[in-house]
Amino acid sequence: MHRVVLIEDQVMFRASLAVLLQSRFAGTQVIGEFDSGESFFAAAPKLGQIDLVLLDIQLPGEDGVSLAGRFEKELPGTKIILLSSVRADYVLHRALQSGADGYVHKDDPPESLASAIDTVLGGGCYFGHTIQQLRRQMGVNPGCFNKVLSPKEQEVLEYLGQGLSNEEAAPILALSPETVQTHRRNIMRKLGLHNATQLQSYALKHGFTTISELR
Repeated sequence: MHRVVLIEDQVMFRASLAVLLQSRFAGTQVIGEFDSGESFFAAAPKLGQIDLVLLDIQLPGEDGVSLAGRFEKELPGTKIILLSSVRADYVLHRALQSGADGYVHKDDPPESLASAIDTVLGGGCYFGHTIQQLRRQMGVNPGCFNKVLSPKEQEVLEYLGQGLSNEEAAPILALSPETVQTHRRNIMRKLGLHNATQLQSYALKHGFTTISELR
């Protein structure tokens, strides 16, 4: 019997996941449903063995991509399938580097998630049709951020995109304000941006930040 945890903040979608598992996978048992990583980790010591986590990317507090990294460290051996309704480049980029065993877009049919669960529980990796399509689009786009920005510049853009000043972002990034300013100039030059408004718009469009994170 495979023991499964659901971490999804949309109640209706979480209930649909539970129904899918019960109807399609007789060998699985949903042992916990949570609306955030914080609520999951508070309960985790009492759950026992966890074989699979269906993990939404957009969650209150720590997002699903960051949580996937925590699972690798704190619950090694647990399989992770990421779920998302987001198509933004940077979210996809982070998710593909997170170490998750599968990634399915919520626009895909239920059969895609069923295939992902079968594949991942069988020891494989699975990326749904929409994710593969988005991945190909990123690969052929010469102006995609991951081809023009360094990993550090991508990290800096996360915070500058929220509207933080150089002085506010510096301690978070463990950099001096002057170094943050240098990164800001380089990012804007490489992306062809001319002011803070354009920088923030780019960050929102490509998933470096969200509306709820704006300052």
